[in-house]
Amino acid sequence: MAGVGAERGSGARDTRPVAEGVLDLLEMAGTRYLFGVAAATSIDFLDRLSRRPKLAYVSVRHEQIATHLADGVGRTGNLGVVLVGRGAGPANTALALMSAYASDSPILVVTIQPRTRNLYRDDFQVIDLVSAFRPVTKWAVEVTEPEVALECVARAIRIARSYRPGPVLVSLPMDVLAAPTAADPGDEEVAPVGLPAAADAALEAAATALGRAERPVILAGNGVALAGAADPLAACAEALGAPVLRSSHRIDLLPSHSPYHLWDDDLAAEADAILSVGPTRNEFTNLTWEKVAAGVSVVQIDADSSLVSRIRPATVGVIGDPRQALLELADRLRREVPEAVAESRAAHLAAVRQELAAKRWPGEGDDEEPIRPWVLVRAVRAALPESGILCHDSGSLSTTWIPRCFDVHAPHTVFFCLGGTMGFGFPGALGMKLAHPNRPVVAIAGDGSFMMTLAGLATMASLPVPITLVINNNSAFLQIKRRQEPPFPGSDHVNPDFVALCRSFGIAAARVCAPAELEPALKDALGANERGEPRCVEVVTTSDIRYATPDLYFTQAPPSG
Repeated sequence: MAGVGAERGSGARDTRPVAEGVLDLLEMAGTRYLFGVAAATSIDFLDRLSRRPKLAYVSVRHEQIATHLADGVGRTGNLGVVLVGRGAGPANTALALMSAYASDSPILVVTIQPRTRNLYRDDFQVIDLVSAFRPVTKWAVEVTEPEVALECVARAIRIARSYRPGPVLVSLPMDVLAAPTAADPGDEEVAPVGLPAAADAALEAAATALGRAERPVILAGNGVALAGAADPLAACAEALGAPVLRSSHRIDLLPSHSPYHLWDDDLAAEADAILSVGPTRNEFTNLTWEKVAAGVSVVQIDADSSLVSRIRPATVGVIGDPRQALLELADRLRREVPEAVAESRAAHLAAVRQELAAKRWPGEGDDEEPIRPWVLVRAVRAALPESGILCHDSGSLSTTWIPRCFDVHAPHTVFFCLGGTMGFGFPGALGMKLAHPNRPVVAIAGDGSFMMTLAGLATMASLPVPITLVINNNSAFLQIKRRQEPPFPGSDHVNPDFVALCRSFGIAAARVCAPAELEPALKDALGANERGEPRCVEVVTTSDIRYATPDLYFTQAPPSG
């Protein structure tokens, strides 16, 4: 492939600054946006970036917000890119990188350090970035030789995008970026590495193990979404007649109306065989596994061999592309499991689903003030089109009520911080809207998590980014408060006037206190989004811990009066 720096008619190559080659690689990777905070060390790079019409720099007010925005882009299957300076800049990305790492989100952080000679002289804000970021990245590297800079950046992009995707960090000193290089970006490869095919012997062993089961259960996680394997997952469930339990908040793997979809993971305790596919890596997945009895046969499918048998030893491990593996496994299961058996299991599952549906929704409080959490969830679902995107934050609403009560119609429509950290929901939604400008996007953030990233309002207003921000204002860390005794130290909030705050940025906002006003307010906001206008809807919800989670609500008598 002819390189950008190739000199026609000779074997020699022109030299160009490394920074230009880095920008070439980002264009080759399909990058559209770079998010960051301008820094003294990044001035020259930003000047060069401004002359690239294919690339846009989005200036934000804090590097954590920049990284959440990039995470939002990364969740859509694109490469999210963050550009920061030295010391404080990359340090401020750490929490958001931890969130992105747990959520398998491909992010490239480019941090521009002082000149190489100053890295070892206790220069201003210089830290050992590689050691600091190794725990929250797939790869972290500091490049001090211009000759290998483009090779390292290209390698970082490949690592970030390859299964399982995740964040990477490349530290580039100013003098390395300014140095001339004859390296040709066109000689580098930035495409993700293809997934291996699962071995026939492993698939046959998996089909045999599952075929012997009487009560098989499927645990499906983020790896299914990453591989685009929702349809093959449904095919395996049908062939087995087995329920699909979503592993931790990846609730959009199957539509809610699927006869094999369950939001309750108690059936894991009854299983005599588990098919685990691309499990989500977090505490809630571990809690589901704790319900599985000892000695149960486990078939695990994942393209990352290091994740097989990590939580429970696998009877059969299938290493390979989850989509291809599920497609072929479904064919084998149709031969292994008699159709009458699968249909009988499906009939039993239908009865279980009907029983769960009867207790899915509380039977009171729909018209009460303050607004109950399930009323907010139902109103968002009614207002948001089926193809719309919901991006929600960590908290009692997100970790309990949304997984239980939010109906899903299509894959890749509901996103959550799979690592449980607060702050992703609002800026993550901004990134998703930039990646999918023609799809409606709603962010739900609790008052606690919104206050951590409220500087995102500046980005929302200045571009602008036409999403609907829903602030669930219960004036508390309700997820913490529900575990405490009075006086609930540290859990109750004194909040600003959120409507006035949004309006101060030029963003139209409304406060909703009555349930009857909720759905019209959300539809009005989404209508404004279609005209290119961002909107905020503050919803005043109850801070009563009896409503914090469905488990709390359904295990005690409803309040009277």
